[in-house]
Amino acid sequence: MLQNEKINQIAGHEFASTGEGDHVSAALLIENEIQRYAADWRSNSSSALLKFCSEIERRFEIDTRGWRARELQLTMALGVGFFFTTTITDFVFIPDLGLIGLLVRALVVPMVLISIFSMPRLPDHLREGCVTGTGMVVISVMTTLPAVSSAPLAPFAFATAMLGLIYGNTTLPLRFKGACLTSMICGAIMILEIFAHPGIGLELQWVLTFQVVMASTFSLITSYRVERSTRFNYLLSSREALRLETLSADREKLTTLSNTDALTGLVNRRHFDRESAAIFSSPSNAGKDVALLFIDVDHLKRYNDHYGHPAGDGCLRAVAFRLSLTSSAVHWFSLGPVHSRFHRQHGSGCPDLKRGSGSGAAFPRAGRCWPCRRAPSSPAQMMASTNC
Repeated sequence: MLQNEKINQIAGHEFASTGEGDHVSAALLIENEIQRYAADWRSNSSSALLKFCSEIERRFEIDTRGWRARELQLTMALGVGFFFTTTITDFVFIPDLGLIGLLVRALVVPMVLISIFSMPRLPDHLREGCVTGTGMVVISVMTTLPAVSSAPLAPFAFATAMLGLIYGNTTLPLRFKGACLTSMICGAIMILEIFAHPGIGLELQWVLTFQVVMASTFSLITSYRVERSTRFNYLLSSREALRLETLSADREKLTTLSNTDALTGLVNRRHFDRESAAIFSSPSNAGKDVALLFIDVDHLKRYNDHYGHPAGDGCLRAVAFRLSLTSSAVHWFSLGPVHSRFHRQHGSGCPDLKRGSGSGAAFPRAGRCWPCRRAPSSPAQMMASTNC
């Protein structure tokens, strides 16, 4: 459960940071993979494969790299404790070896520790190969000790090696490919040493072989189900992350549209009222002067009557464009901490709310930012003056 929560967090962060242009393609890829994983393997054999398409597989490896390395470090450290704990059974099953089993284990520990500490810095394929190779060495050591013992209970010590194989496939856990390779190689070594041991009768050899095969089979089934569940949860959480990101972007667009005047592109009365209320109610503005500049477009009605309302709308858009340039100039030249919000009102008015500089300084500053100009005598001249 903890592993699935980590997968959800990682996938949510990664796909939420995906660019808007990639959202559709990523969503289609993820949906296709979800449908494939959810299909019945009897009708769609590809549903049993533990591999994504190349793009999703690349993202999966990148996203899970950190927590995969930490999980392997933790379980390998626990495995070292298990490895040394099995020394207790040596005094019962293979007492003729004395402390040889403990010394052999001590020789293997440095390799395991090197793998643990180098895990976060290794590439994905080297990391998995390192874990698989280390697991094979440890299990082979646990298999070899009873093979060289002549104690009467030595055959029962092979059960310890089987526990090591189960630990690697289910608790570590190895990736399914690595688990299959480890089970085949280490299982074959166990069976060969069982049949080569002179103190084990034929009946017991077949019983131990059956136990090796069953331990490998059951642990591989668990390894497959764990990896499949991990990958499927990654797909589901990635899909939800993309949906949340899309909803968040749509919400921002709706908020912008609801606060923007469709004609001029400036913020509307709703936004102006909310921002002005925030300014006046903010404790940080207590005792400070606030100035409100109301900019009026002269003779707009006559302009509309003479040139038509489309030209009047163009005039308002040109004024709004000038105001937006003026606001940029104010901030660009660092004329003080000015907080500007423009609002179209009654077709010709645009208030400019300024704070933190005092009402006496607001009017001269406005004059320097937008010098007085003679009104254009035609819509063509108006557009030319706007682009100057």
